Amino acid sequence: MNIQDIKKVELHCHVDQLLNQHILTGLQPIEKYKKLITGLEQLCPIGSIQDWLENYGPYIDSIVSNNGEFLLKLLELYLVKSKQHNVIYSEIMLSGFTFQHEDIDRQIELYKEFRESADRIGGDGYRIEFLIAFGRTSNRREMELLLNRLLRVKEAGLICGVAVAGLEEENTVKPYTDIFSEFKKAGLGIEIHAGEWKGPQFIWEALEYGYADRIGHGLAAFEDPVLVKHIKENSIHLEFCPTSNLYLTKYKKIEDHPLKHALAEGISFSINTDDPGPLCCNINHEFELVQKTFKLTEKDFDTIRENSLRAAFKPTEEITFENRRRSP
Repeated sequence: MNIQDIKKVELHCHVDQLLNQHILTGLQPIEKYKKLITGLEQLCPIGSIQDWLENYGPYIDSIVSNNGEFLLKLLELYLVKSKQHNVIYSEIMLSGFTFQHEDIDRQIELYKEFRESADRIGGDGYRIEFLIAFGRTSNRREMELLLNRLLRVKEAGLICGVAVAGLEEENTVKPYTDIFSEFKKAGLGIEIHAGEWKGPQFIWEALEYGYADRIGHGLAAFEDPVLVKHIKENSIHLEFCPTSNLYLTKYKKIEDHPLKHALAEGISFSINTDDPGPLCCNINHEFELVQKTFKLTEKDFDTIRENSLRAAFKPTEEITFENRRRSP
């Protein structure tokens, strides 16, 4: 099996986590970025979550923070590569780093640039949509302001969903169930990172109080048989990110990754890069990793693709059967 020929869907990739030395070589003039490239060569790939928090994160914050224009350049390079890797549908998470303008109308203009670039690069056979990802917070007023701003962006037709990231135990979803209800009423898909570092109770919370359609990572789900049954019966989609999970969670051997349990249970899941910058990975690498480890067949990949398309926050009926199939 040639992984390049497999048509792929990616539902979990953060735009602010695209920066590494390899992607920068695509920017011109290259001389302008030589110092930055040298710095990233010493940081990427990261070795652990601590390495990220203490080294990579602080280093890139000053580069990408409030710099949506620069992130747009990185995104364009990433989308070109994704198209080359036979991705037919992507949902990209635009982060708080791109949500930089206090004036919502200026912010919408910036997101229109992201939309225009995605349409230009995607073209026939590759559709790209956007979510807004925000961190967990204990600030009620901040969440209310965010709700109003995100609804404006949704009304402009620029996003199809929202995503919640961050350490599960720091701030829970439950106090903001009314806000997540408003997201749902507005027709936004809801993705919540949960069960990445902590237990299944955070996945239950995301489903009950956050109205999550998809769970980012969801690794801890398989510690709770009742939760596994609930996920399967309610067609909850899990977004697995193999390399990210190996670097950043307790699963240090790919053979132990819960993906094997999802396969056995027939649970809907996708294969994603998550943070291709600090991890120096790409979508083909992720597919090759799981194929070699779990001996996935072409039929398995067909099922993963169709399940991922069904879990998309934007209707995908117009993606033709021919475009869904493997390359000849």
